[in-house]
Formats: sequence, C-alpha cells, structure tokens
Amino acid sequence: MFVTRLALTLACVLLPYSIAAQVPVPMASQPGLTYTEDFADIKNWADNFTAGDGTNRFSSVLLNSDGTIPDGARITHSTNAFKSGPSPSSGNGVQKGSVSPNPIGTIVLYAGGNIAAVAIDFHMDFSGVTAGMLSFDWRALQGGTAVGSHTGSLRVYWSMDGTTFTELPTAGILGRTNGSDAVSITGVELPEEFDGSATARLRFYQHGESTTGTGGRPKFSIDNLTVTAAAPSSAPVSVSGRVMTADGRAIAGARLSIEGGNLKFPRWALANPFGRFRFEGLTPGVTCVISVGSKRFTFTEPVQAVTPQEDISDLNFTSEP
Repeated sequence: MFVTRLALTLACVLLPYSIAAQVPVPMASQPGLTYTEDFADIKNWADNFTAGDGTNRFSSVLLNSDGTIPDGARITHSTNAFKSGPSPSSGNGVQKGSVSPNPIGTIVLYAGGNIAAVAIDFHMDFSGVTAGMLSFDWRALQGGTAVGSHTGSLRVYWSMDGTTFTELPTAGILGRTNGSDAVSITGVELPEEFDGSATARLRFYQHGESTTGTGGRPKFSIDNLTVTAAAPSSAPVSVSGRVMTADGRAIAGARLSIEGGNLKFPRWALANPFGRFRFEGLTPGVTCVISVGSKRFTFTEPVQAVTPQEDISDLNFTSEP
C-alpha cells in the first residue's frame, strides 16, 4: 500500500513536467493557410507549456548530454519552466516578455555560457497541404549584468521525429552581442519533407558562441512567428509499385485493391508478370488505403495507407520469407 501511494504521489508531482498539452497547428484549417503566434497571452502561459492561449503549439526541450553544441540536439538547460533571473545562473532557459528587459509580448531564449544551449519546439500538422514559408521577428537582448563582447546565436532546426534535426541555415542569427540589433527573418522555405506530414516541428535553439571576450551574452526574443502552407496540386496523381517475394522475385497475378482517397468505390488491379501495379486518377493530399492478397503468399505488410501529394512509384509489397 505504501509503495502504491508513493507512486501516485510521485506521479502527481511529476505530471506537470512530463506531459504537455501539445497539439500541432492544423495548417489545412488555418485562415489563408497561415498561422501566426504573436505571444500576446504569454503572461498567462504556464510552465512546460501547459496553459495559455497558443501555448499548446509548443513544447519544452529537456536536458540532453549527447551530441555537440550546436547540433540542435545537445541541451544544457531545460525549458520546462519559465525563468525570471537576469543572470545565467537564474535565467538560463526560456523566459516571458514580462521579464526585464525583455520586450512585452515575446518569448525569450537565454543560454548564457560558452557551452550552454537551450531550445523550444513548435509543432505543425501539414496533413492535406504542402509546407510553405517561415517568418519571425527577433531581437538580441542584454543577457548578462553588463554589455559585453561575448556572442550568442539563435538557430532553427526542423525534424519529423523529434530525434533527428536538420538546420535551416537561412533562418539563423549568428554571432550576436548584447542588444546588438533586431531584424525580421522572412520567407524561409520549409522542407518538402513537411508536405502532408502530421509530425512536423521546428526547434528554436539558442547557444553561446564565443569563448573569448568580456561581459554577458545576449538572449534572443522571438515574436510574430508565422508559418504558411499551400494547397496541393489539383492534378490527379498515381500510386504504383511492385509485389515481390522476400528475395526480390516478382509475384505475378497478386490482387490489389485501393479505397478511400475520395473514391466512391474500391478499385482493383492485378500485378503484371513483373509484379508491378498502378492506380491512377487519385486526388492529391487525400489518404487512401491499398491492400494486397495472394493464394500462394502472405505479406509482411498487406495493407498500406498513403497520402500522395504527387506521383508515388515505390509502394512495394513483400511476402513473408
């Protein structure tokens, strides 16, 4: 009984720091296929992005000792709680615009050491649409107790799984000092991997840059974060592939069906002597389900769902060994 109560107590204590109400922005339903976060309600945002208008589009990034700064993955200070201190020891992480000298209505990242890095993630759902552009306003703010020549950088990475991160180099603000300048980043093309994806994310990653110099490093404010999407091509698309054995031999005559994708009725096809099949006239950006069957073979993955934005030619079915 004691162990059970202890487990429940720990779960209640840790819950705010382990579960966030993160819901990706549904880009297909945004007015004009455009979403903007102006952080107007950030004063009401709760730790770990659990409350406040717009906060559910973001998530904190926890400590990670693997990798090397600045790879987008190495994190030295968690962002699961908003900080309010002016110095690195009390301010490293994420801050609200209400903390002096932060601009009101912004979100701020602060990594105040040579080997310090912090980050937050922004989540988007591009199901049924293609990815467009990224824009945001930023400012390098005084991060330490005195203006100095130490520099810091803000970089933007993209990911599909929250594990592998790739930098968007044209979105980066590199080698800035305390209060150096304020600029808008506009028209950064989002990766084509985001097209049709429900798990797209951008990581805003701030880190210390120089190991020489004096004074404090900057912290970076972010405002008017905007992402756009585009309607997929209206031209019909096709899905094709091959049915084969585990060692690559064709399975001729395998029966395939496709349904969904705005089709009123299922369609059928037989694999040709080379094991190939093709379904044409499909609506782009709409999910359909393709199934395969054979009297002689069973398949490792007999049903596959696809959301074709353009022609797909490598949807293959492989039998069990």
